[in-house]
Amino acid sequence: SVSKMSLNAITQSNNGTASTVSSYIICDKSTALDVTLSNGTVVGETKTFTNKGVGSATVTPTNFANGTAFAITQNSGTHVCYYY
Repeated sequence: SVSKMSLNAITQSNNGTASTVSSYIICDKSTALDVTLSNGTVVGETKTFTNKGVGSATVTPTNFANGTAFAITQNSGTHVCYYY
């Protein structure tokens, strides 16, 4: 059994592409943040996004089955899992 797990985290405060190395993206900008999400490299790869910034964080995946983008409001989060 797994008793504890930790994700490699990075804080993103500028518009741009989310880290392809880190699995936990902490959005933190005082205005709207635009994040591009590249395709995953393996089936089952995950990314967790939280937003502690005042502005909404809009994440636009390169390929997205359910639309073109999703927004994360302040003090919210979401989890993304890649599949092919």
